[in-house]
Amino acid sequence: MYQFLFLSNLLVEKGIFVALDACEILKCQGLNFICHIVGDRSQELSVDGVENEVRERNLSDVVRVHGPLYGADKESILCQVDAFIFPSFNECFPLVVLEAMKHGLPIISTAVAALPDIIEDKETGFFVEARNAESLAQAMKNVIKSPEMAVAIGLRGKERQQRFFSLVRFEETLSQILREA
Repeated sequence: MYQFLFLSNLLVEKGIFVALDACEILKCQGLNFICHIVGDRSQELSVDGVENEVRERNLSDVVRVHGPLYGADKESILCQVDAFIFPSFNECFPLVVLEAMKHGLPIISTAVAALPDIIEDKETGFFVEARNAESLAQAMKNVIKSPEMAVAIGLRGKERQQRFFSLVRFEETLSQILREA
């Protein structure tokens, strides 16, 4: 069974409903998957509200709502899943994507804000159209159907994260900036 992870605060602009719509599409196509929803409540949505939405959509067999996870619990779920979905409409520089890349997960995301600077489309992840559940579902289906390709993309993403976005790289860059100042 292929496992996806959505990890973000429960905000509409993070694409939570697009993710649920995509899960409905995949379920209707009879695909074997689980989508884990991890995140804390927001002013818009509560964990209970998302759980109710999952039940109303008859997705309880394919969607697991965990609420917020921190520390070892968050690390554990990042190690258990096969791919990371992040269909956000509005971002700045999402560290959660870097966390997923660090764990070797292929990323399925929108190409908003800094995400094209982080993810290389079809090399370290896949870009989907914002607010488009069909586009997200198709990308999710592609990784389910081609798990070897997804693993290779996840490994390239892990290498990219280590090369450009690791703490060591950040410290090296900051030191160089300070030396040159």
